[in-house]
Amino acid sequence: MEVDSKGNAIKDTEKFETADVVCIAGGLTPLVELASVAGCEFEYTASLGGHIPVHDDRMQTNVDGLYVAGNITGIESANVAMSQGTVAGYSVAYNRRPESSRLKIQLEEAVEAVITTRSAALIEFEPGIADDREQSYARYI
Repeated sequence: MEVDSKGNAIKDTEKFETADVVCIAGGLTPLVELASVAGCEFEYTASLGGHIPVHDDRMQTNVDGLYVAGNITGIESANVAMSQGTVAGYSVAYNRRPESSRLKIQLEEAVEAVITTRSAALIEFEPGIADDREQSYARYI
């Protein structure tokens, strides 16, 4: 569902998706236990808060069909987490329908939106997050 600038739900903007599991966590330490049990590879990056699942800029982990977003990928702002969630959703959709040029464009735009959102963040929890994140993505590829 969409929300207004005050965080209030906007009526009739709900979307329903089928999922096996949705995990939501809060705090300033990546909560990685479920990803670990699922078999994700991890790397330690101090600026991102510690051990995080190895993933690419499309939020895909080394476990087929498992995507991550938010603090599990490193401590950043809620806006970055929401943008990453959008990327993860489009990644799932695009991987199911790779022939869709529309989904491909939406996914690419969502990936760019994460970069833009990160660069516009009012708070950077640790210096060098953007560089460390790019190095992490480069190792995944």
